[in-house]
Amino acid sequence: MVTGAGRNRHDLSTVQAAVAAGHPATVEAGVEVLEAGGSAADAAVAAGLASCVAETVMTGLLGGGHAMYYDAAVGRTRNLDCFVAVPGLGAEPGRRAELLELEVPFGTELVHYAVGIASCGVPGLPAGLGALHAEHGRLPWARLVEPALRLAQRRRRVSAGARSLPGDARAGDDDERRRARSTRRAARCCRRATGCASRGSSGRSSCSPTKGRAERVRRVRSVPRCSS
Repeated sequence: MVTGAGRNRHDLSTVQAAVAAGHPATVEAGVEVLEAGGSAADAAVAAGLASCVAETVMTGLLGGGHAMYYDAAVGRTRNLDCFVAVPGLGAEPGRRAELLELEVPFGTELVHYAVGIASCGVPGLPAGLGALHAEHGRLPWARLVEPALRLAQRRRRVSAGARSLPGDARAGDDDERRRARSTRRAARCCRRATGCASRGSSGRSSCSPTKGRAERVRRVRSVPRCSS
């Protein structure tokens, strides 16, 4: 999405700024902050926070990442490493968490695992977004959180009302409902084709044999196209 109006998105000389992301809500958050006078770093922070709401399968505040920032004034590019860290990193050797070694039989093989608190990465994304804002941000932090906060509140209302909003992060739920409808439609086709009958109110069905294979074939061929 390109900010502003009256510009040709195919002509780079007319594009002042743009936001690319994996979800429309993430893009909208970045564009909103840019239009409010924020810097590129502000837009990245706002989009990153919104992504934690809209793209929970891909990212979240318990994750990490990298931020590459180009300072046009000095022509310098920096990489902010905010990936997850090893627990106890920087602590004294005697105070570091230890891994618990496990050996689990799996068939004829003995599988080795290392578990415990030392195997859990420390999230780096919140600190990374904070550092990016502190060094290159322009707008107040509270302003950058607003798009993600509104999105989270809207999702909560949608969940309570059992409704779906266009372009929000409930697309996965919609896919599940579509698959369920397809399954029920296929079951109806089966009952029409083979003479299946439902049993009471439990929703279970059983197929009762017809008079012969030839009759079953004729019935299958005469079944109308199923529709939802």
